[in-house]
Amino acid sequence: MTTQPLPTVGPDWPGPTALAPFRMRATAWVVDTVVVAALAMVLVVAASWFVRAVLGTGDVWSAAAPRPRQAAVVAVALAVVVVGYLGVGQAGAGRTLGKRLVGLRAVQVVRMPEGGLRLIPLRIGVALLRLVSHVVDAPLFWGFLRPLWDRYRRTAADQLTAVFVVVDRDERCFEHERYLDRNAPDQPEWWLCKQPDDVIWNVR
Repeated sequence: MTTQPLPTVGPDWPGPTALAPFRMRATAWVVDTVVVAALAMVLVVAASWFVRAVLGTGDVWSAAAPRPRQAAVVAVALAVVVVGYLGVGQAGAGRTLGKRLVGLRAVQVVRMPEGGLRLIPLRIGVALLRLVSHVVDAPLFWGFLRPLWDRYRRTAADQLTAVFVVVDRDERCFEHERYLDRNAPDQPEWWLCKQPDDVIWNVR
């Protein structure tokens, strides 16, 4: 994937839809935090049953159970939920429940052959890289507050991965995208799909 600044782009946001206000992002974060916690609890219960009933090593939460085993069950459950829900869940046309409820979508911006800029959904690799990059946002939560003063309302992870969070649009990147013809007038959704020669707009 080619990533480089586009020399003709000015300081204003060029996208066809508005950037997400901080209050909407904050609301989505709260909802997603609750969802992650709930899903992690369900997985912890399932993992505890598996360890007890299938592996036969006893009740994970008994007084005699080793603390490292309990911590491992919680850590694995949380990691699975975070990667699956916050990472893979935001790839393609998907969104987290929080973003869906408030009407947001994480996207990238590419320059089309005719010179215009368009929004495209995140690929799985980009979504996972953005998730990992949130470790930069975590200290003192400064990175999560960065949209309050950043010109493009980005967290540090957004800037590192060239991602923007925008007010939702309905278009999707269909699974049959590889069959779409860029020049076909009756297939306007082709531009939502990343092509090998598309240049990602990465503003520093």
